[in-house]
Amino acid sequence: MHHFYSFLGSSLLSAYASIIAYLIIIVELVIALLLSLKQTKTFGLYLSYSLMVAFFHLNLPDIKLQRFYSLFL
Repeated sequence: MHHFYSFLGSSLLSAYASIIAYLIIIVELVIALLLSLKQTKTFGLYLSYSLMVAFFHLNLPDIKLQRFYSLFL
């Protein structure tokens, strides 16, 4: 959590870093609940995918991920 918090602190969202760090945990728990219920499994899957895509794009400045991402361009 400390690494994630420091990552948010170095971005444009630094004023809201602590709130966002805890909000992500809550969102992940809600998504896990949605995935466990049969009626909301598809919606939970879409939310989970959206969260993964959002974090993938946030981490692109990392050199290793840029090399990985360049393989698909």
